[in-house]
Amino acid sequence: MEDFYDANPYGFVLFYDRALNSIHNYKQAIIDGFHATCADLRWTRVACGAVDMLEDREYAQRYIDPITAPAHILVHNGQPVPSQKRHIDRLMERPGDQDSMMWHIKDLLFKDIDGVSSIDISTTAKGTKSLNRLLRAHSVVVLAIVGRHPEKLEMFRAAAQRLELQGGVPRRKAVRSDNQRNNRNILFVSSQNESIIEKMNVGHAVEVVAFVDGKPLAEAASSTFFPDGNGDKAWRAMDRQLENVVMLAMEGYNKEAKPQAVDKKQRPKKTGKRSKEKSSVGSESLDRSEL
Repeated sequence: MEDFYDANPYGFVLFYDRALNSIHNYKQAIIDGFHATCADLRWTRVACGAVDMLEDREYAQRYIDPITAPAHILVHNGQPVPSQKRHIDRLMERPGDQDSMMWHIKDLLFKDIDGVSSIDISTTAKGTKSLNRLLRAHSVVVLAIVGRHPEKLEMFRAAAQRLELQGGVPRRKAVRSDNQRNNRNILFVSSQNESIIEKMNVGHAVEVVAFVDGKPLAEAASSTFFPDGNGDKAWRAMDRQLENVVMLAMEGYNKEAKPQAVDKKQRPKKTGKRSKEKSSVGSESLDRSEL
């Protein structure tokens, strides 16, 4: 499990005893709910793991009382995340409930931004309206047009997850405070709507394109993103293309974020006195920092 924690910053881990599963409905409901929730977590930042206490009871005892099994924990950077009482109460009242488990994970580990949780590495957009909502919420968005091809959707979301979890997506500070966008995470978006590209003024036959602050980057677009084959070579080629699109998007983001130099001749002269208005603003800022 240590290798699992090293490879995955966020984990959802189940401790169970398979000898008791088939004879206790309450326990089986928790196990079934765990696996169903993990299916929904497939393309997120959360990896799922399970420890069979018949094989590794001693390891499980580090985290839970075996009497309480099956039990699940959340892990962040290798450390268990304490559950709050309201979480424990809801999970016990609704054993195995998928919505409760997902709420538990998101509420403790992640934050929603305009309806999109930061748990998500990728999401979908049906049309320009939903895409524009995502563009308003995120400074950097990488859009893939998958059309009516479910295999392309799977390939894109898998590639985005690999890139994210393997450290290929740069982490950065939120250098801007003049908008409400998420400046920290790149969002990967797929759409089956092939006309969305033309409506967003990107051009024809583009399969993937990056947006920075809602504007498409021509240099971060590709019309040959999805490979013809489905082998390891094809996957690696697509991974490299996606990484290149992300790097170009980041260059565009950093270029837009770079503060403009102030001409010394344009700077206001210092008077040596502060107005009452400036003094009150300064004291207000100080008071807020002390809250």
